[in-house]
Amino acid sequence: MPKGKYIKNLTISEPVNDLFIVSSKSLNISKTNKEYLNLKLSDKTGDIEAKKWETSESEAESIVEGKVYLVKGIVTEFNQAPQIRVDKITRSGETINPADFMKSSPRDADEMENELKELVSSVSAPEPKALLEHFFSDPVFMNKFRYAPAAISMHHGYISGLLEHTLQVARAGLALAEVYNANRDVVLCGCLLHDIAKVTEYSWDSTIEFTTEGHLLGHLFQGALMVKEACGALGLSRGFTIHMEHMVLSHHGKYEWGSPKRPKSAEAMILFIADFSSANLTQIAEAVSDADSRNEKGEFTRKAKSLDRRIYRGDPLGSEETPAGLETEEEKPQFDEGDRQALFMEFLGDDQ
Repeated sequence: MPKGKYIKNLTISEPVNDLFIVSSKSLNISKTNKEYLNLKLSDKTGDIEAKKWETSESEAESIVEGKVYLVKGIVTEFNQAPQIRVDKITRSGETINPADFMKSSPRDADEMENELKELVSSVSAPEPKALLEHFFSDPVFMNKFRYAPAAISMHHGYISGLLEHTLQVARAGLALAEVYNANRDVVLCGCLLHDIAKVTEYSWDSTIEFTTEGHLLGHLFQGALMVKEACGALGLSRGFTIHMEHMVLSHHGKYEWGSPKRPKSAEAMILFIADFSSANLTQIAEAVSDADSRNEKGEFTRKAKSLDRRIYRGDPLGSEETPAGLETEEEKPQFDEGDRQALFMEFLGDDQ
């Protein structure tokens, strides 16, 4: 069954028969010495407390945190807050839309998919076009690519984040290719394929997690292998194949950032710069957006841990006067090398 109603829209005394993620659970004892199940249910709009008064230890053990369940009951009120009294809770065996339960890209997925297809159709060189169509004309691959996150938390760490990030990298890459007279179709091919292995690096059925492949292999190695296998199946030239593998393997730019090779062509360097720009500028935008949502005052955000700095959010033209945010001694970087390396590895999508 599709998701019917979101948590933010539930009202007191309303019957409930809908899908939710069980974010947490505990088996408690009531004042009358009876066991009851205390739950926190979630969807993309928020959380709500829930209680099932008639339960057992075996039922509590059977419920898995982070998974989607069909919950039947009624919305009640406790301490002036809504709460669901659960009559029945069963594991959902149906295919769900992860965008119903987790944060998603602010952009419409259909719109982004159409933009991706337009970019692919704009390629005229035979080998890049064949390679792109091999992946993006495959409906099974596209269904994964459409919903995959680009990370767990660092940048684009939400449903359809990979698609959003890929389009940003492609647009930036095309602009740089024009300025520096690089091969436009090769740049675009590399930009669109650089993170394709993130469809196997992560799982996102109800929470974003690393897969076994993500833990053990990572998306650079897997992506280069996917490109090599596709080029072989299509009978593409050795020179093009090696260059595309190189672009995927080198797109993090530096050895200390996880690349086994540094960029050694104009097209590979453009991909690295475009990818780095998308990741960092998106984190800046999110830091400012979070500050706005908290109604924070001042010209600077709280320190964004992923960037190790506070972000300026004043008017860059100076047309509006806002109180300056002063950086205290405690807010200055306190990272040792281990902390910094851990941040690098999470940024790379391989922090385990």
